[in-house]
Amino acid sequence: MNSVAVKISQFLLLLLLLSSCSNEENFRDNISAPSRAQQASRINTELGAGYLRRGSYELALQKLQKAIAFDPGNSQALSTLAILYEQINKTEEAEKHHRLAIKADPEDASAQNNFGAFLCKIGDYRLSEKHFLQAAGNAFYQTPELALLNAGRCIAKVPDYARAEQHLRQALRFAPDASEALFLLASIKYDMQEYMSARGFLQRYEAVASPNRSSLVLGYRIETALNNDDEVERYARQLESLYPGSTEILKNQETP
Repeated sequence: MNSVAVKISQFLLLLLLLSSCSNEENFRDNISAPSRAQQASRINTELGAGYLRRGSYELALQKLQKAIAFDPGNSQALSTLAILYEQINKTEEAEKHHRLAIKADPEDASAQNNFGAFLCKIGDYRLSEKHFLQAAGNAFYQTPELALLNAGRCIAKVPDYARAEQHLRQALRFAPDASEALFLLASIKYDMQEYMSARGFLQRYEAVASPNRSSLVLGYRIETALNNDDEVERYARQLESLYPGSTEILKNQETP
């Protein structure tokens, strides 16, 4: 190959490289604007959530509204803003933004769980169960036991103890030491007058959690129903030690 041919070849290669760089820059330009907006939206969502946790509602509102302005389809920003509206008792705005979050991304399990919690709070127990189960059924959701616990707690208020027990037992398959699920199952079994089963769940609860007034009162009532005087006395002593006057209140409640 002569020198002229070599120079032409090098010139063509240079043109090809310049064309490639230009195309790459055009590609970056095409994606940079939405990417920057989405990144700004995520940052403002995180800041808004932080302010919300600290109770700085006005700052949280500003950041979350800014997040949605950058990316109207940011389901996490919409869901967090809905929770903020719940905190300041703007129920209609809360429901509106929960629904917008679900519409923006039906696969956002956190948004589904948050909407379920809102619906449970306003007394729509059956619909709340649906959203909790949708969250729990998402294979990418890291805490399905939380959504199942919420479903069980909420549907027990109907009351639908059979479905509540089903959800709570499923929660325990994900997290066998979930103390709240164990306590709720003990409470449900007591209400169903299945006292031995109630005792079993309460004992599992006591193995993983410190006693509190609610658990001690439940233990007192379960053992009273089972006519186990020794255990009744044990719970009574613990109650009096930690919460003086509690056993007297219980005895008065049990008096016809």
